[in-house]
Amino acid sequence: MYYNEKSIFSRMIFSTIADWLFPKECIACQHEGSFLCKKCASEINPSSRNTYKTPYLDRVHVLFSWEDKLVQKIIKKIKFYYAKGLIEDMDSLLKKALEKVEISNAILVPVPLHSRRLKSRGFNQSELLAQKIGQILDLQVQDVLIRIRNTAPQAKLKAADRTQNMQNAFCVKEKFIKVNQKFVIIDDVTSTNSTINECAKCLRKAGFEKIEAICLAKGDIHNRQKKPA
Repeated sequence: MYYNEKSIFSRMIFSTIADWLFPKECIACQHEGSFLCKKCASEINPSSRNTYKTPYLDRVHVLFSWEDKLVQKIIKKIKFYYAKGLIEDMDSLLKKALEKVEISNAILVPVPLHSRRLKSRGFNQSELLAQKIGQILDLQVQDVLIRIRNTAPQAKLKAADRTQNMQNAFCVKEKFIKVNQKFVIIDDVTSTNSTINECAKCLRKAGFEKIEAICLAKGDIHNRQKKPA
């Protein structure tokens, strides 16, 4: 999509006015200045049980514990509200969590949204998260996958229905099919691994062998049915 100079200038003006009328405040303590202040960020510890394997993923790296209520709030805000600003303000928090993640010479692959969902929501939180992680780890971000089915939201489904909901939902962009590369799938949160597994399965069918994933947390689906107030 291309924007002319007038459109870009209008967006800058709107953003400046919005920041003045509605200043950023920490989602935890309401201190003005950022969506996540340094004090509250420092109280979140990286997950101690941070890696595991699945049938299609060599490793899944979980950065934070879902049991932390502030982590739950961060993920819900990222998914449904102001993803870009909050992810930018998580810089120091993500750097601390990623210190134990050993990944190099890899391409970060955000879980794609279907075009209809992207148009409705206006952003893909997994893509924004991948861009921030890419900055920290000095890794490239590529849209390797396409979502070809507009699946039902996973949060509204029971655990048993999630794998079926994701079946054949993705395909690999043709230009990547013959690339010999390690891929790391990026998503905000996983619970049953259905989404990241289906992405990895799609990549393996295309001939890729080295596939990992990074998620902010591994959630309990029974506590994720409602959007935050």
